[in-house]
Amino acid sequence: MTNQEELMKVVECCLTDELNCWDCPYCNDNLSECMEKLRNGAMELLKKQEQKKVEWRYGRAYCPECGELFPRKKETQYIRFCSYCGQAVKFDD
Repeated sequence: MTNQEELMKVVECCLTDELNCWDCPYCNDNLSECMEKLRNGAMELLKKQEQKKVEWRYGRAYCPECGELFPRKKETQYIRFCSYCGQAVKFDD
């Protein structure tokens, strides 16, 4: 799983005027490999922000990403993110 703070540090290093690769967590001798890791990490975080439908089992709502049970029933549901993994969720049919 991508660490958001680590990815922010990588972007910060890449956006400076001179490439400051010494501080970059993804740094190695191959710049194209570093850029690929950056793109993949950014895509993973963006996909996590997309809402996914909750999974219903036995009348209870579960997170589609990590499978944890949501604490409330559908009628009183105001949850937008899983409190365990951070996945954005929706309860609409």
